[in-house]
Amino acid sequence: MYRKAVAIYEVALGDDHEAVSSTLTAIAELLDTMDQPQKALQAWQDVLAIRQRVHGDAPHEGTVSVLNSVALAFMAVDRYAEALDYYQQSLTMLYDVFPTAEELEMTADLHCNMAVAYCQLGNKKTALTMYRKAVAIYEVALGDDHEAVSSTLTAIAELLDTMDQPQKALQAWQDVLAIRQRVHGDAPHEGTVSVLNSVALAFMAVDRYAEALDYYQQSLTMLYDVFPTAEELEMTADLHCNM
Repeated sequence: MYRKAVAIYEVALGDDHEAVSSTLTAIAELLDTMDQPQKALQAWQDVLAIRQRVHGDAPHEGTVSVLNSVALAFMAVDRYAEALDYYQQSLTMLYDVFPTAEELEMTADLHCNMAVAYCQLGNKKTALTMYRKAVAIYEVALGDDHEAVSSTLTAIAELLDTMDQPQKALQAWQDVLAIRQRVHGDAPHEGTVSVLNSVALAFMAVDRYAEALDYYQQSLTMLYDVFPTAEELEMTADLHCNM
């Protein structure tokens, strides 16, 4: 139906009409949900081609978004270098469109996306820089305790774990925990259970076993508070093994 609509719009309104572009966007988004990444990539490239014919090289908010979507589509087919190129084009144009780009959530999102691509290409140092830049922007755009800050700090901690930087990873996990505790206080929360366990593992990695035990115990206690059936959960057994 969408493809039939595109064909009719092209005849009725012209190949580069907004109705053609928006319907191709709907096709690309639908293909994303149908696990057809190669066809989705082609659809996003078709949308971008229209944007570029209409707007040329002029910065445009809609083109920023489509460039990001093309990059994500390249990521979905494991073409990470090409994805990075489109992410960079999107980021550059974003700054051209919005003078206050340093304060926008989308700017941070793009830095996170680029970090993932750099990780896939084995450039962990640059990925770490991108994640840290994203955290700084999220804090301005959304506030210090927003979930986007917490999730990006989690990505930083996990990346540092793989870079054999256990002390820095510990600090990152503690930063994540601090956000969880400010947001949820002492209230039992599944996410806090997991982060307490991660902090404990980070203490283990720097040979601080007594502190690790304390956080394991906190995690285990909260796990029972969150899940009445904790005795039947794999994570409960994992925590006992860790302890």
